[in-house]
Amino acid sequence: MKLIKSLFLFLLITAFFFQCDKSATGPKAGSTYNMVLVPAGEFTMGTEDGSSDEQPEHTIYLDAFYIDLFEVTNFEYAEFLNAALKQGLIFADEYSASMSGFDLILLSEYDCRITFQGDRFVVESGQDDYPVVEVTWYGANAYAQYYEKRLPTEAEWERAARGADKRLYPWGNNTPTNYDCNFGQNLTGPTPVGYFSPNGESPHGCTDMAGNVWEWCADWYDPAYYRNSPASNPQGPAKGEYKVARGGSWFSNLLEIRTTSRSYGIYRAENGNTGFRCAKNP
Repeated sequence: MKLIKSLFLFLLITAFFFQCDKSATGPKAGSTYNMVLVPAGEFTMGTEDGSSDEQPEHTIYLDAFYIDLFEVTNFEYAEFLNAALKQGLIFADEYSASMSGFDLILLSEYDCRITFQGDRFVVESGQDDYPVVEVTWYGANAYAQYYEKRLPTEAEWERAARGADKRLYPWGNNTPTNYDCNFGQNLTGPTPVGYFSPNGESPHGCTDMAGNVWEWCADWYDPAYYRNSPASNPQGPAKGEYKVARGGSWFSNLLEIRTTSRSYGIYRAENGNTGFRCAKNP
């Protein structure tokens, strides 16, 4: 009887630690948890009423794709860094984390909420659910690839934000209020992901696609790309100097948080107003 009780206790403890270990590994590779499937079809991209790089308005076809409902958080990114560090994939110190000579995230910036303490990345207290910032394009791409995902193309991002009805903002055409999104310096920084749901959600339920933090896309940026963009599954220019960023941030004005507004950033550089979300093929 004592042997049976001891065996039961051993199995119980083992199961407990196994469950803890599972929960600490972060997103599972290839998982579509907290993602939404955007169906294949046509939509209108760009607008004649915006900046020159948003023109011409054109119709394109996209295959179906999954996209994150939320921007990647500090907690999720720290879990990735810890897993990659344990596997010897990255180098880390108190200033940054890097891979293959490229910075992934600048830890020393005041608005980065992840620190490196001893041999582990730690998120500041109360900051787990806030979008990760100070991430380079390389840092965003590395995270996506680690979990067998990718960054959305610019066209996919706009389709997920805009839907098929040419809406001006993710929630429709109504002028934004402080109940819809984080923009115009109405607050002093980013808000937790999903904070403005359901008011600010896109037609597919994606949150924070207007304001909060800019989001890296896969494409190189070219202000004239729409003039020659392919009609099916555009991937952006073959090369360039900058990568596309979309959606605006808490610092942005009304023009920058429109669903068609385009911006860009230096892919090697980080920014306190820029994060990302992931996409995946079905």
